[in-house]
Amino acid sequence: MHAGAQAVAADEALHGAALLSKAASLLRTAETILGDAITGRDPATALKAIREAGRMVELCAKLTGDLDESTTVNLVLAPQWITLQSTILLALAPHPEARSAVVAALGRVQ
Repeated sequence: MHAGAQAVAADEALHGAALLSKAASLLRTAETILGDAITGRDPATALKAIREAGRMVELCAKLTGDLDESTTVNLVLAPQWITLQSTILLALAPHPEARSAVVAALGRVQ
């Protein structure tokens, strides 16, 4: 890795660590407010503190990479895939060896 790239990566890591530290601090503050609101029987403030604590937990999870927000699509279960697969297998019916090879290949994919 180039020295400039290393410096940028180190700077980004420090920035990420600082953001995580701030989020963790805000989480502790929200938890303190929540405890005080519960003790003082202040449900409105307790709910607000719960909401903010939840946001801080989510932010911490994002910053540490513990929260995966990517979307996973299972194409094998998609109706279009099932239709395509059936169409291919029907077209290969007159060619049993080719059909068997395609079925085997599709079995490895699924």
